[in-house]
Amino acid sequence: MGDHDLFRDEDLAYAHLLLASGSLVELHLCAGAYHAFDLFALASAVPQSFTGSWYCYLGRHFGAAAIERIDEPSEPSEPSAET
Repeated sequence: MGDHDLFRDEDLAYAHLLLASGSLVELHLCAGAYHAFDLFALASAVPQSFTGSWYCYLGRHFGAAAIERIDEPSEPSEPSAET
């Protein structure tokens, strides 16, 4: 999450509650970043670093197959006959 994220305080409070309950929490606070920064300016260093740490987390907890599924382009869906 970015340190300028609109929801930063709520997110930090939630992370602290999870920790207090005994849950494992991994939190990355990115300096100078705003809400949804990882969806914009993808070529810049901060979103790339954040995405890399997210992929590492997925790999550690769900295995390499989780990362491979994310990297695969999804097939376009066919229009519904109902529309």
